[in-house]
Amino acid sequence: MKRALTFLAGIVLLLPAVVAAADGDYESRPSVVHVSPARPQEITLRKAGSPTIDLRKLPYVAPRRRERPEHGEPEIQRIELPGAIPGDASGRVGASSVRPLAVAPAPGASFDGLDFATWGMGHPPDTVGDVGPTYYIQAVNTSIGIYQKSSGALVAGFTFDSFMSQGNFGNSCDTENFGDPVVLYDSFEDRWVISDFAFQLDGTGAVNPPVAYECFAVSKSGDPVAGGWNYYSLQMTDGLNDYPKMGVWPDGIYMSANMFGFAAGSSFAGARVWAINKAQMYAGSPTVQVV
Repeated sequence: MKRALTFLAGIVLLLPAVVAAADGDYESRPSVVHVSPARPQEITLRKAGSPTIDLRKLPYVAPRRRERPEHGEPEIQRIELPGAIPGDASGRVGASSVRPLAVAPAPGASFDGLDFATWGMGHPPDTVGDVGPTYYIQAVNTSIGIYQKSSGALVAGFTFDSFMSQGNFGNSCDTENFGDPVVLYDSFEDRWVISDFAFQLDGTGAVNPPVAYECFAVSKSGDPVAGGWNYYSLQMTDGLNDYPKMGVWPDGIYMSANMFGFAAGSSFAGARVWAINKAQMYAGSPTVQVV
């Protein structure tokens, strides 16, 4: 993980300048609470179950229709880097400065994804997906669809609660999946990673008890349908990890999130980055190193 730590340090240094907005459909932005930089901490992912299941046999359970209070996007402090191409006041690069070298190619395939009536929970759906050699996997709040890449046929569809409960976490990942999903295909190792966050809300919209989880399912092989999954969870006790995003690298999985307090209407508290030892996850280790 030494390379992971070095790369993580570089990300942390860049974060204040490049923190992306959370969900971008808000009319107001909360005040920013600046957090003093902290030294990296080593923690662990907690392993849940490791079943070999055929996802085509998961029972259909209609998603619960519930809207959660959305946090406003953090303010972005734009910094012009040396040698950058000048843009307009909004930060967009001027059309006269950069022109495309070629027309974007047409899509290789086009087919309908998950529909709201059968699979949707709320709005916006936070649609994500990734493609592997055989399958395309799509996720929305809060359901997952696995499609045959060659034909676009839906091979298996299920809710996050139905999928994550197969891990028997013993925490909110079993029954309280709220979405902000991530789907990654790791072409270095031919593995799939599917994730979302889970927590409980009280009547005021606050996270209560004040704890949240990032729930992970990692395929045991390149077959996401019948090859089996390792399940892990990461517990958050100091804030809600809103709108998590992930990237894959040869030495690890990297995740970022915008942190907010657990109380309803809490202000943005800063961005956080995690570096996850993917070799341990793929091996089904009982504990996985995280920085």
